[in-house]
Amino acid sequence: MYGTLDSSYTINITYSSEYGYPSSTEFTLNINDERSTHIIYNIINNTEGNVQINITVQEAATNTLIPGANIQITGDITKNTTSGIITDDTLTAGEYMITVRFPETGKYTASQTTIKFNVEIDKDKKIAELEEEIKTQIENLTGQIKDLQNDLKNNQTALQDAQNQIEELKNNLTSNQTALQEAQSKIESLNATIKDLESNLKGNQSALQEAQSQIEELKNNLTSNQTALQEAQSKIESLNATIKDLESNLKGNQSALQEALSKIDNLNATIKELQDSLENNKTALKEAQDQIQKLQSDLKSNQTELQKAQDRIKTLEEALDNDPTALKEAQDQIKTLNATIKELQNNLTNNQTALKEAQNQISLLNEQINNLKNQQNKVSPQVTKILASKKTFKSKVKVKKYTVTLKAGSKAVPKVKVYIKIKGKKYNKTIKATTNAKGKVVFKIKKLTRKGKYKATITFKGNKNYKASKKTVQITIK
Repeated sequence: MYGTLDSSYTINITYSSEYGYPSSTEFTLNINDERSTHIIYNIINNTEGNVQINITVQEAATNTLIPGANIQITGDITKNTTSGIITDDTLTAGEYMITVRFPETGKYTASQTTIKFNVEIDKDKKIAELEEEIKTQIENLTGQIKDLQNDLKNNQTALQDAQNQIEELKNNLTSNQTALQEAQSKIESLNATIKDLESNLKGNQSALQEAQSQIEELKNNLTSNQTALQEAQSKIESLNATIKDLESNLKGNQSALQEALSKIDNLNATIKELQDSLENNKTALKEAQDQIQKLQSDLKSNQTELQKAQDRIKTLEEALDNDPTALKEAQDQIKTLNATIKELQNNLTNNQTALKEAQNQISLLNEQINNLKNQQNKVSPQVTKILASKKTFKSKVKVKKYTVTLKAGSKAVPKVKVYIKIKGKKYNKTIKATTNAKGKVVFKIKKLTRKGKYKATITFKGNKNYKASKKTVQITIK
């Protein structure tokens, strides 16, 4: 109702009445020009990481905006700023409260308000993060699906092969069962035969050992006799050469004839030594088996022939004193003696050949027994077992060595192929190796560096002697 007012006025009030004395008073009225204010706010965005609140200060009477008003904010957000939109990117989801104060100025009064608000999750940002995470998972699952598809394809191929084999085995099962029954019947018969053969073999082996011992002794004696015979033959050949020389020189060289007589004496001594050696071996020759009795007879006959040769040579000595023409007759007799010795050597060779044939027959019998035992083993393949345990390797090791043992009962299974299939995230590989004499196999695992746990399946596919077996373990890479 007023325009521009002064800062103060002097007011005089007078009171007058017909009933009393008049009175008056005077005072100074100071004019206060400050205007009342209030604070208005609006929540623009309440998502985490992007909180926006519009705070304004207005005149209370006219709701007129006070531009650039300084405000003080305390509580969960603390700052001094001017009115307008304030932002905060630190608040997470939850309930919050701030106090906003507009301080008094020369023109406006102070005002204050409390703001309570909730901060919510940024759905768009969260959805984007979830989408990215889902995309990564999809990529990983896609890779796993591809691995599974490859495994499925391999398994389907293996399954088809197995089904074909099963079908073939079904087709052959009936005939195999019949053959198996026949084989079992034959095996029973063969087992009985083997027992008889083993019994006979023990007796034959004992007799053979005894015969071999006697043969060895006889061989030693024969060797000694052959050496003596060879020496005699050599001396006889030397004597023949000497006699030839004597024949050409006998008429004109009496001294040469005397030398020949001396050499004949030496020959007589040699023949006597041979006779003594043969007499000493006579007892040993009689103890040989029937297969060398003929040789004994031949040796005895040779002794007789040698004795006759000795007698003839003595007769030759006497004849040489009276008739030089008897020298040729002595030569003929010596040739006869050589023929007899050669026949003795042939007889010895024939006896050795017969002995060798007997040994060959025994070896053939042993081989037949072994074949029968092998046929018996073929009917019943042995059950196998894989000895393997879980293992942990360090990722930095380039070649990881994993050892497995294959056994049939308590015995090792040597020189067979064993497979290991290692499967995990982004790794799928099959490795093949062969067992050693102790049934052990060492797999060399390469390019397995990704940390994690892997499934390892060890497989032996079996053969005609051993049944198949399988075992699964865990391999860990750290």
